[in-house]
Amino acid sequence: MALYYNLPIYKASYKLMTMLFGYSSGFSREYKYTVGQDMKNEGLSLIKNIYRANKAADKIAALGQAREDLEMIRLLTRLMQDFGQLSLKKFVEINQAIEEVSKQLASWEKYNKARLSLQTEPGSCNGKVPPELSVARAQASERSKSNNPLAASEEFCPPPHKATEGHIAPLHQNNGAINSEVIIPLAGNRNRIDAALNNRGSNGNYWSSSPSGTNASNLNFNSGGVNPANTNNRANGFSVRCVKDLQKEIAKKRDNQQLLLDLFRAYFDTRKNKRTTANALAFEAGYEEKLFNLYEEIINREYKIGQSICFIVDKPVKREIFAADFRDRIVHHLIFNYINPIFEKHFIKDSYSCRIDKGTSQGIKRVDHFIRSASENYQKDCWILKLDIKGYFMAIDRDILYKKIELKLRAVKNAEFDIDLVLYLVREVVFHMPTKNFHMKGKRGDWIGLPKSKSLFFAEIGKGFPIGNLTSQLFGNIYLDELDHLVREKFGVKHYGRYVDDMVFVHSDKKFLKGVVLKIKDYLQKELGLALHPKKIYLQHFKKGVCFLGAFVKPYRIYIGKPTKKNFYAKAGEWNRIAKRKQGLNSEEEAAKFISCVNSYLGLMKHYDTFNLRKKMAQNFNGEILKNIVFSENFEKAAAVA
Repeated sequence: MALYYNLPIYKASYKLMTMLFGYSSGFSREYKYTVGQDMKNEGLSLIKNIYRANKAADKIAALGQAREDLEMIRLLTRLMQDFGQLSLKKFVEINQAIEEVSKQLASWEKYNKARLSLQTEPGSCNGKVPPELSVARAQASERSKSNNPLAASEEFCPPPHKATEGHIAPLHQNNGAINSEVIIPLAGNRNRIDAALNNRGSNGNYWSSSPSGTNASNLNFNSGGVNPANTNNRANGFSVRCVKDLQKEIAKKRDNQQLLLDLFRAYFDTRKNKRTTANALAFEAGYEEKLFNLYEEIINREYKIGQSICFIVDKPVKREIFAADFRDRIVHHLIFNYINPIFEKHFIKDSYSCRIDKGTSQGIKRVDHFIRSASENYQKDCWILKLDIKGYFMAIDRDILYKKIELKLRAVKNAEFDIDLVLYLVREVVFHMPTKNFHMKGKRGDWIGLPKSKSLFFAEIGKGFPIGNLTSQLFGNIYLDELDHLVREKFGVKHYGRYVDDMVFVHSDKKFLKGVVLKIKDYLQKELGLALHPKKIYLQHFKKGVCFLGAFVKPYRIYIGKPTKKNFYAKAGEWNRIAKRKQGLNSEEEAAKFISCVNSYLGLMKHYDTFNLRKKMAQNFNGEILKNIVFSENFEKAAAVA
């Protein structure tokens, strides 16, 4: 029986316990002496059960109890993170320690089961542990006594194998005795061919630096001096570990640690406002372990995108949607969190899609400002040009997009993340074809009436991105970013804004705007493989107004767009029919759905001149609904009757 405090699982459990004691001390009083105390008790129980398992002949009961302790710690940790008592960094550190203990437990349980099966099988040495396992345990014990920091910490070694030229000698000899030559001391170097150790003992010499020409420097730890004139040739077969390479490994380990933290952050971003959806709930069950598995796949370059859900939506317009699996959406948020800050610095002010403090409302306000500015507060003539790209998302060239992203990321100096790793993830997303692995929601007839230019199933080879993914929105901004700068800086259009592929221009010269159309058409075709929609080129005097992003902008006023108004009327009629059939909104859940639906429209409409429309819509709801719902005085919000 090994000493319990030498066991890797004990060390990992002890590390976890110290975290629980340290971090729980920062809880607020309400949680410190309740949940915090429970966490510490479970940590102590875990340590005790590790000791009992090490001591007992039959370890099953103690290991089972240790597993239960670990899961209780996981549960309480999650609870404290949800209640804001643990920062994301501390939460990830605890879960990383839990995962380390869990793996050690799993290995111990597996070994214990194998040992028991060997004792009961015929030819199992009469219940005794086979010699090779005894030797392995002896090796592990010997290594645990060594003060060598490079010694392995695993409890068991691989089975014996014969030494061959150019390979490291085995850890034990043919007679089963420990090969002491392989227990590497703190200082020394070993010949690759015969495994003989040189410079052993107290002289403290150790190969530690990069080669210069054919030689490597020899650092003497006793004197602290480096002998640069060392003539030992690296061709002699010595095992030399370059300090520069070691520094790279340390940096890589640091980046991987940050990646794990960022992956957890991406998960919480993904589930925000989506926590009650079926996919989010399914992933949340044991999400810590799932995130660790995803982390391993990413750092090992083994991540593969899963199945998407394909369906059609009819409002506000008919579109084909490919919704990624929840697990893949976490990766989308991870990519977004890494690269968006880099591109955000380069985007023009008047690009409104998928950006903080932008959006449709900001876009509409800016167009109103453009008209006021260009017309000098409606006193002079100006013209409004609106353009649209034909089947934009389905026509984006994947190769062109990836080259744009790679060029930008490679130019970043002192990046806070692993550029190569992020580019690997970007490649996986950019060149993934969801049409090859999807589940159809609905029926084929739903696609009737959808133009081919709006479907991935009809996109050209090497082109097209699914609508519905966070990365698609970001990629859409990146793809047209150079065009934005071209319009502003080279074409000289001061009043210009863009939301995805909807572009609006305001200028005092109508002929100038006609020339801009030709220049943009030429650039899109030659540089990006895109085409303007011939039926969606709008050029009118400012007094006639312009419909942009669901609103109609005219001098002195902004109205809600006709499609939005039509959809609101249709939704109101649908709710009236439901309430009439059921004689009211009979459940809190149903009332909550109604309030959410109505407030989404009212919240949009309150930004524009729509008081009379809001009042009319509120009064059109039947008495069955108004028994449960009340509207604010200015009809900007609906709420349940108290």
